[in-house]
Amino acid sequence: MMNIYEIASGYESDDVVEKWLSRYETEKERCFIQYINEFIPNNLNEFLEVGCGIGLHAKLWSEMGKNVTASDYSMAFCNYIKKTYTFKIIHDDVLNTKIDRKFEIVFSMGVSTIVREEKLRIQTFRVFNRYLIENGFLILSTTSNQSLLRFFGTKDNLHLLDKRDCQLLKLLGFRIVKIVYWGVTPRSLWHNPMLKKAGELLEYIGRFPFLGIRKVVICQKITGISSEKEVTLY
Repeated sequence: MMNIYEIASGYESDDVVEKWLSRYETEKERCFIQYINEFIPNNLNEFLEVGCGIGLHAKLWSEMGKNVTASDYSMAFCNYIKKTYTFKIIHDDVLNTKIDRKFEIVFSMGVSTIVREEKLRIQTFRVFNRYLIENGFLILSTTSNQSLLRFFGTKDNLHLLDKRDCQLLKLLGFRIVKIVYWGVTPRSLWHNPMLKKAGELLEYIGRFPFLGIRKVVICQKITGISSEKEVTLY
């Protein structure tokens, strides 16, 4: 069967860990996770991140008191996480998953971007549904604003989380709780104490629709609706 990295050609490489370590600034990602956490009930702790990459966001969720399990298809990422963090890491492909336990929260920041083909995206959303307990929360984060991406020189035609995806999620038994946006500022702002406030301001401005590069869809699994339900979109 097809795996997630056959869809994202060029994603896996010898320097994939170093490449992603250079992209994230811990402090601003911590602000991002703290903001999302405001929309999740405090009593939910059993947490799974799918497609965790270098594990930074899983680490930040663990700082928020979550009992974190992370998964990724890349052995390079899995090996790095085993050496760097203490939370559980599972080598797993979401399209051919072997994870059979339930969680209260499922978070994914990249898989929905990678899975551009709708049939495979539906399959991925079904898996997310299966991972969750009844009334559990699914958090999907992906790039949202193509015009800003083009301005910054990004040429990839990334898939967005759009209205059609929200319809898919509803048909699969999810209730859309909240859609939020987040800005992306240069890492250099966060390394300079004099400029950090400017970075925080730009991240705040990015919370407004059409200004934020990231789009986050927060939804809840509704009791009694099967993840195997047939889905047809017209």
